[in-house]
Amino acid sequence: MDKPKLKVKSQGVPDLSSVKRCYLPGAILESDCSHCGKSAIVDFGDDYIMYPQQNSTHTLTFYCEACEDEWELSYAVTFSAKLVPSA
Repeated sequence: MDKPKLKVKSQGVPDLSSVKRCYLPGAILESDCSHCGKSAIVDFGDDYIMYPQQNSTHTLTFYCEACEDEWELSYAVTFSAKLVPSA
């Protein structure tokens, strides 16, 4: 039996213009506060990415509840697909 193949027909960017909120359960970003060292997290299972655009840089604001400091980090959203063995 031949191995199944995954073909990508386009190198373009998917149109996500109709996606307003993107939840990613299990995706958690964690960053330590530079002032007090406490950890702050953003859980994309609870907090959504608003109007996600693939391969574009997005800015995320972290807030430290301990010392009320704020800081920003940049990230990019990417999507991939792969073949996995069937059960």
